[in-house]
Amino acid sequence: MDIIGSKWAAGHDYGVVLARTDLYLLQAELEINPVLQLVNILGMMSQTFIFNFVTGQSGLFDAQGADLPFPQQDEPATLPRVEEILLITKHSPWCLKVINPNGVTVENVLGAMFMEYDKPMSIDEVDKLPPRTQQQIQRSAAANRPSQSWERGQFNPDNPQLKRSDYLRTMVYFDRLQKEDTYTKQRLGFTAPNIFVMHMNS
Repeated sequence: MDIIGSKWAAGHDYGVVLARTDLYLLQAELEINPVLQLVNILGMMSQTFIFNFVTGQSGLFDAQGADLPFPQQDEPATLPRVEEILLITKHSPWCLKVINPNGVTVENVLGAMFMEYDKPMSIDEVDKLPPRTQQQIQRSAAANRPSQSWERGQFNPDNPQLKRSDYLRTMVYFDRLQKEDTYTKQRLGFTAPNIFVMHMNS
């Protein structure tokens, strides 16, 4: 009988949590939690994991769309467990840090993704975009938050209403995390074991 259970079992004392310095010195290769890779951990193709960057809604659903228990949210995001991970994506310019001294969990990752993309875009960020991109983001914002008032359908610089999630346009659903050292080095100028690329879909 396996008295240990799943290696992904939730629990602060079930494994060593590596600080950033330890991780870099050891150059440990991190394994991403199957939920964050959209790997079918339950062996049932009728179950789907969903996370929405606009609403923050996340969960496990059956084929009919009914909520299912989601105990994986308390599991470690990686093995070995780490205090910090960095997330980047090809769909936006922002870098996202997820920090938990007790070890980053799946819930930490999902919560940080929503909080990061729920932030308003600065006026400078909007102004630097091409006019066509600005219009696309404005349309996304109107679709994401139709109850908000818009001045003649345009962005009002005195009352910024555009959020980072609007920048994603239609790519508002989480797809997976993946290790992509070539892209990471092109984007940041360096690589590290705890840097992952977020993929999104519509």
